Formats: sequence, structure tokens, C-alpha cells
Amino acid sequence: AYGIVWKAIDRQTGEVVAVKKIFDAFRNQTDAQRTFREILFLQEFGNHPNIIKLLNVIRAANDKDIYLVFEYMGKVQCQVHWEMIKLGPGLDTRKGWD
Repeated sequence: AYGIVWKAIDRQTGEVVAVKKIFDAFRNQTDAQRTFREILFLQEFGNHPNIIKLLNVIRAANDKDIYLVFEYMGKVQCQVHWEMIKLGPGLDTRKGWD
């Protein structure tokens, strides 16, 4: 689903997180299905090393928007992740990153 992502600090834990706001997530059947599918897949594959971990789903006060709270991936982690993707499957992507 489409949205805007911010870097934020969880007030309860002090942890740096990424927050994605999905505007009007259920405006029509297509958007509702897309939003539901994204949340479902993120929850199902959340322990995979190549999938960002979804920490929480929060309904907005207006009952239209949804906030997805993710673990934060810093700039270096992000660059390493993209380099690993470019190398493709079957290669030892850990070499050079230790």
C-alpha cells in the first residue's frame, strides 16, 4: 500500500522506529485489499532476515488512516541490504560485510 514513512522514536521504549502512514487505507475495495495483504504478509514473514519487521499496526483517530510501525533500518543497513539484493541468490553475500 502507498504511504509516507517517517523516522520516529517510540515514546514507551525510546527505540528508533520507522512509521508508515497509509492514507485512507480502506477508501475502496482495491486499497483495502492491498493494505490488508501488506499487513498479512509482513506479519507472516516478519522473522525472515530480508524482510523488515512490522512491530505494530495502529488505527488513526479518523478511522481512515493506518500507521504501520517498523523496526528502523539505518542508512548503512539499507545500503548493505540493497547490495545483497543486487548480488542475487546463491552468492555468499556476507563476504566483505563482516
